[in-house]
Amino acid sequence: MKKQFRTTIRHHVFKMIYQFEIMDDDFAKIPEIYWLSENVKNKNIISQANEMFLNIAKNKDFLDNLYKNKLKDGWTFDRLGTIEKCILRAALHELLNTGTPIYVINNDYGELAKEYADEKIASFVRGIVASVEQEIGDRQR
Repeated sequence: MKKQFRTTIRHHVFKMIYQFEIMDDDFAKIPEIYWLSENVKNKNIISQANEMFLNIAKNKDFLDNLYKNKLKDGWTFDRLGTIEKCILRAALHELLNTGTPIYVINNDYGELAKEYADEKIASFVRGIVASVEQEIGDRQR
């Protein structure tokens, strides 16, 4: 049950980040607007998703900078799609701020990428997350 709960939160957080990205509105307004169109009654899901979204939105530039230098030759931040950016922000936020194992992060966010984009994007997301995780590990040694 806990796995499904966390996966559900990740889906909602991704969709809020995406909404924030395309609306270019004040991030503090997004949760209220977002939940109007969702049929979610579980207050824990709503609360945890809101908290995670707000932390990601506040740290958007920091999170983006974490993976900008991980892009392969020929790729720039501007070439990345909105879906990739949103998934990477959420995955990297979780990597840095929770004790969630990387395989769980890569599995769930890879599945999100497959659902909203395709397998190539899922592999791309997993590779970037693993690269950032390795860099963080190297810094801590």
